[in-house]
Amino acid sequence: MKTFKTILLLLIFSFTLSLANTAYGFWCKNRLVTIGDTKYEVLSRCEEPAYKEFWIEKRIKRDFYGNPFVSRIDDLYSEQRQYRVPRYAVEEVVIEEWIYNLGPTSFLRHLVFENGRLVNITTGNYGF
Repeated sequence: MKTFKTILLLLIFSFTLSLANTAYGFWCKNRLVTIGDTKYEVLSRCEEPAYKEFWIEKRIKRDFYGNPFVSRIDDLYSEQRQYRVPRYAVEEVVIEEWIYNLGPTSFLRHLVFENGRLVNITTGNYGF
């Protein structure tokens, strides 16, 4: 029974490690890079990446606008204003992927920026 618990615990631990591929930050030259940083902040902390790639995606953005028949300031907070009509718009998002090679004893870091803000950090294989 004790070996069954040990095996089960090892399986849970290895499954948890396999899910930990996405990071929320990493240390680069003794400075922390986190999600939400700008490209300028990342460059000032880590210098140039080993690889850069960018592309533009078109996304459909859902937005709301109020009742178009409300014309007076007094009616702004009336019951009519509570009903909003959905509107869809196409927006262009500039996406950049940077890869940092921190050496053969560290993992590669894949950074994804959307419109100049860091939105995702992924850990890759060992560097070279």
